[in-house]
Amino acid sequence: MRVRQLVVLIFALILRDACLGQGGSNYSSFGLGDFRRQPGGLYEGMGGTSIAMPTMHGINLTNPALLGMSSLTRLQVGYRFDQRHVTDGSQSLNQNNGSIDGIIGSFGVDTALGIGITFGLEPTTSVDYASTKSLYAATPGDTVKGTSFRRGEGGISSIVLGASVRITGRLYAGINLRSLVGTITMYDQVSITESPFSNSSRIDTIRYNLQQAKSHEIRGLIANAGLYWEMLPSLSIGAFASLRNVPTVRSSDRIFGVVAEGIALDSTLSSVSTTSLPMTFGIGASWQRGRTRIGVDVESSDHSGMTVNTTSAVTFTSALRASLGVMYMGARQAGSSYSERVGYSAGASYQQLPFTYRGAELQEYSLSAGINFPLGSAAMVDIGISAGQRTSALQGALQDTFMRLVTTVSIGEQWFRPFARD
Repeated sequence: MRVRQLVVLIFALILRDACLGQGGSNYSSFGLGDFRRQPGGLYEGMGGTSIAMPTMHGINLTNPALLGMSSLTRLQVGYRFDQRHVTDGSQSLNQNNGSIDGIIGSFGVDTALGIGITFGLEPTTSVDYASTKSLYAATPGDTVKGTSFRRGEGGISSIVLGASVRITGRLYAGINLRSLVGTITMYDQVSITESPFSNSSRIDTIRYNLQQAKSHEIRGLIANAGLYWEMLPSLSIGAFASLRNVPTVRSSDRIFGVVAEGIALDSTLSSVSTTSLPMTFGIGASWQRGRTRIGVDVESSDHSGMTVNTTSAVTFTSALRASLGVMYMGARQAGSSYSERVGYSAGASYQQLPFTYRGAELQEYSLSAGINFPLGSAAMVDIGISAGQRTSALQGALQDTFMRLVTTVSIGEQWFRPFARD
């Protein structure tokens, strides 16, 4: 009995600490994972700057007021690849993963009236991490060694429906609704591989294996509204607000495995609860001269109502994000050479993550660059690459160095023809 109690203690306490120790992928093991930014390689190349950055081919879901800026009907699909190096100063781990970066359609109904419609599927949060840790516990007469393994996957996607319209003059408004669908799954496993008893005349090798499988299924609805105002021919401002939402969370928690003397465990607990998604506000401005547009974004969001995947070491707070983006647009005039039709972008961003770890804040810094080039008359390929780091001043906290590549392909046609107006 004494050995079994020791194993349960390791699983309950040391494994919980392993959640905060080595490994992990961008701290996505906390809450609902990493909240994703505006999809698409175009905006990735500008550091995510998008609130007041209209384009002729990009589909803007951050500020829906910009949906009617293109006269084309466009279908966009993207792919995102992440490479990470995670370290706590003593151990390190390399990880990579890839996923679809949204499938979105946009209808440019009337650019004069600013009417645009969009629908599609976009990623909202992402969970993807894996870590291994060596375990060691000593009590009078006993020494127990083993390993723990943690893995998480999944996230939340949104079915998006949005529309925009010109209110008056150069003032545009838009709204989109996001229906949340997704499941987050996490696996924790602890294996005790050796247990020598120093107070015994013999050495017993006892093996244990305990596993925990958690899943959270999320369903909810988010409303996002935006404004865009062309103050001057060269100066524009934009703003958006995403109201707080309380989605339903259906959770399942299963513990199973073998403990001492071949005793098997298998227990499952199911529950239904709610959590709070962040209330987010953002404001942006852009200035254009010729084919060059420079923009800046500032966003704030309140994550204090998060109740999923919380621990005593993590406190959810407010997040702050700022970015600067530069876009050099390709020429659209008839007769332009191919090199003149290629566009370029660059950006930088800073983010204070929406939680503290053991009282310390976590920051993210990144730089980005991008290129977009046409294929045929209306098809476009956008490639954006970002590199940066997530870090904390706390000694022993994870330092996450990442590189992200987003490639987007979009095709367009003009379905809606201008008609004469009085």
